[in-house]
Amino acid sequence: MRRILNATDRDFPNARLTWLAGSIAPFESGWLVFARVMAINCLAWEELRRLLSLSEVGRARSADDLLCGYWVSFHVYSSLLGEPRFVLQRGFLDALGFPSSGKNTMGIRHCPECMRAGYHCSLFAIGALTHCPWHRVALTRGCTRCAMAVRNMDPRNASEGVVCPVCGTRIIDATRRVTSRVDPELCREAEESCKQIVAWWRAVREREPCANDLLGDALSAVARDRHVRLKWGSVQALVSLPRCWQSSPVETTPAMIVRWPTPTDACVLDDETWEKLAIRHYRSVRRKIFRRFIRRHRRCLSILASAERSDFSCLDREYACAVCIAYITWRRAVEQDGAEIERELKLLRLIDSDYPRTAVSEARLIDPPRSFSDHWPASGDAHRDGSVERWTLRPLSLRGMIPPPDLVPRLLYAEFLRLWMELEVGHIEENVKVVINPLTSGELQLPSAITSTRADQRSSAPGRGFSVLLPDARSLLDHANARCSHRRSVGGSMFDAHAQFNADTFPWQDREIPHPLFKLRYGHGSGSRFENVIPFPSMIG
Repeated sequence: MRRILNATDRDFPNARLTWLAGSIAPFESGWLVFARVMAINCLAWEELRRLLSLSEVGRARSADDLLCGYWVSFHVYSSLLGEPRFVLQRGFLDALGFPSSGKNTMGIRHCPECMRAGYHCSLFAIGALTHCPWHRVALTRGCTRCAMAVRNMDPRNASEGVVCPVCGTRIIDATRRVTSRVDPELCREAEESCKQIVAWWRAVREREPCANDLLGDALSAVARDRHVRLKWGSVQALVSLPRCWQSSPVETTPAMIVRWPTPTDACVLDDETWEKLAIRHYRSVRRKIFRRFIRRHRRCLSILASAERSDFSCLDREYACAVCIAYITWRRAVEQDGAEIERELKLLRLIDSDYPRTAVSEARLIDPPRSFSDHWPASGDAHRDGSVERWTLRPLSLRGMIPPPDLVPRLLYAEFLRLWMELEVGHIEENVKVVINPLTSGELQLPSAITSTRADQRSSAPGRGFSVLLPDARSLLDHANARCSHRRSVGGSMFDAHAQFNADTFPWQDREIPHPLFKLRYGHGSGSRFENVIPFPSMIG
């Protein structure tokens, strides 16, 4: 009868499992080492798990317990095998400093060449790593049965070999269970490449302490996050990819990381005072945006301002001025019309089936003065300009909290850049529909992470703040200038002639709720599917 070790045994500190020290290849996956330990010592998975877990949290079942080492007592593990702790830790992504959000969740992936050599690298769990760094071949699709085969290993038969029934991976080689069967040259190449990748991410974390929380999703499967291009742009701006990493998994959007202070209760003001200060800050941001980005595109703004309401459903995706459309959308979203909100509520309650055709907002989207300056109607406060009574500032929030007035310009500017980014470089070769929902709150929509900062250089007490990922405005402006210059050079139009012909032939009656502000079509064969671009999409409450 075999005796199972228990952490409460008196001889546990001196206990050892049967194992040949030095038989773990560099960065060999922890799950593969687990399988070999189980086969050599005739242990079931639950027995090994109880042996290595000294806390109740670690003993609980988890879907990623074969890929992550957060539950493993590496001190105990090292003592039982006689292996250095760092050798064992290199088998798990989280122990190497990578975020848990960066791992591939679609099963265990393999390099075909490494698989034939009996090796599997722990870094293959990084979702964005699409090719083996030393063999330069594509990794296979994730196999969910490999992990299941390890968990369900029969200790009595494991010594005869274990093969995954789906992908054919030889998890346990019956002829070489104890000694490592990995070629020394492969070990050298794998160790060199893996050290480069680990050092690269360590450098990213040194330059951005919140990298795991703020940018970690960029390392996961590419399609999981809608801001993955922005995150990769920030990662590569911090530290370039290592030479062994074949290429960036996606096209990147240049980005920058900024620091914001955390809103506190001390900043709470009465509603009237807060709104006055917030409107003042909003006007300041609006002037800055106009002077920095819109002024050089005033010709585009003039074309849009003189268009008919129906023309805005016939915009050409390749030629339309994205920065002006983002500016108009942003202003319409921030400067809320009370009548429009009430009208939307009626629609949602099915009191009315369509917008009143006599509504002023139906006749014209924007009403700029003849000078096309920054000061459009509804720009002053109640005492200096009676037009402010026509609109109210959209409710703003930051992670569910009412922001202090000094954070208002940061939130508003960030939302403008986000809208501009989605219209300028997002949804490439797709139809786009811009929709404003007046019933949503102004919540930050860009990636952010809470960080500890020094509240005062003279004080040792740490403060808290936000690290926020913003699109690079200079890069977006370069795209906008190139787009509009190309349109003028070829004599193009911002309006799709084919769609405009249909709109003129059939009266424009868009019954979508809420009404789309703009529709941008890509080419003539793009179909009828539209991707939505929505300012402040978070629902109130």
